[in-house]
Amino acid sequence: MKKLKLSLIFKLVAVTIISMVFALSLKYYNYCKFNLQQFKQDLTAVIILSDTISDMESVINGFKENTDFKFVEFVDKNSAYSKALETSPDLANIMPNDNKTYFPDYIVINEIAAVNKQQLEAVKEKLISSDTIKEVLYDDKAFDIYFRQLDIFIFFKNFFSYIILILTIIFVIKAVLYSISKKHLIIIYEILYGISAAFIGYIIICLLASLTKNNFFVLNWNLLLFILPFGAFLTFLTKESNV
Repeated sequence: MKKLKLSLIFKLVAVTIISMVFALSLKYYNYCKFNLQQFKQDLTAVIILSDTISDMESVINGFKENTDFKFVEFVDKNSAYSKALETSPDLANIMPNDNKTYFPDYIVINEIAAVNKQQLEAVKEKLISSDTIKEVLYDDKAFDIYFRQLDIFIFFKNFFSYIILILTIIFVIKAVLYSISKKHLIIIYEILYGISAAFIGYIIICLLASLTKNNFFVLNWNLLLFILPFGAFLTFLTKESNV
């Protein structure tokens, strides 16, 4: 009995530690996901419009309804010079104010529906095939960096998704076998043990955040919706089976 209690204690300690790692990993996942979303919003492209457009309003509305990207703003040639000065004040020394009429009408877009360079080029080709567009300009290097980061993120997301799927199948099979054997109390106890261990892990991380003042340990309470089921899942999954 003593040996059984010690093994249970060691198991719950292990579940607590693993739940802490899971919680911090989940936070890092959300952090990477948010950064990628922010990166995608910051990646803009400029659509240079033709000088022969007769109905500019309908053209702009068409861009606003386009599902390949998000419309940010339209800048006409009369305000393009002052707009350029906002980002590059030194332009005034290079190009005097009387040259502002040489700036074309253009549209700024972001959140382009592309997960690789090929899809980005496909969107560009689709746009420049229109008579209303002269050119589509964007920063190749910035998009390359985004696509590399996105590839890494998707790879690890899929990798861990497959692991979770396999473990879930094992969990379901094991739960069914215990249910058939009418060992419902064991299932309930294991789930309660796991929830308790995971919650203790969450509390420890919160204490570390308070003591160290380190943002790395600051967790959103919404993560409990994932951490507690994970603890229950892990505890039952590691239960020695004799069914």
